[in-house]
Amino acid sequence: MSRAYGHPALEANRWTALAVLTFARTAMGFQFQSVGAVSPLLARGSIEAGERGAGMGLFYTMYYLGMVLLPPVAGWLQDTFEPFAALYFAAAAILATLPCYLAFWSLEAERDAPARGADQAGRG
Repeated sequence: MSRAYGHPALEANRWTALAVLTFARTAMGFQFQSVGAVSPLLARGSIEAGERGAGMGLFYTMYYLGMVLLPPVAGWLQDTFEPFAALYFAAAAILATLPCYLAFWSLEAERDAPARGADQAGRG
């Protein structure tokens, strides 16, 4: 049996492989296009106006640093372990964003807590 696709299950049905790859590329297109469109709106709500340029610069630096550094790691994982190791790595990376997201909102709520307390004290 030829291992043209890297895994025997994908060799058995080429149309399934094509459908999976088409779906994955379409989903990636939505994800990558949403970053540029939505990130300024998210920054407006969480970064002060004077710090927005530095915040967006840091965001895009980290975003593109991941785009440069992570594909070679995924390729190494695929070559070293198994063809689906890169997929497992990507799934773990996506799941790791949830604790980062929660930590960000926790820090932002902690930062805004004194301001909210002062607003409520002034109303009372």
